[in-house]
Amino acid sequence: MVGTVSALCIDIRLIKDIDSYKDINAAVSGIAMKKFLGHHWYLSEELFALAFFDDDVPDDTRRKMVLSLQYPGAEHPLKRITLEPYKTAGRL
Repeated sequence: MVGTVSALCIDIRLIKDIDSYKDINAAVSGIAMKKFLGHHWYLSEELFALAFFDDDVPDDTRRKMVLSLQYPGAEHPLKRITLEPYKTAGRL
């Protein structure tokens, strides 16, 4: 059974896979991405902190996460994340 902590990383991997599928079939990739992202109402900025406790997150990624904590966050964080894969290509 997948725990809450691992679910976020699994979802991000799936988003990457769906995004890379656009090279094979852009229409299917676009529809799948739209549907998948429409079901992520539960993701918020605060929940991303759970990734620190995921055993599957490599140490180098955790170091980058720690470094990113030095940047100020939004004064009023979004209640729901938004992700535009075409803007994050190669960075997911």
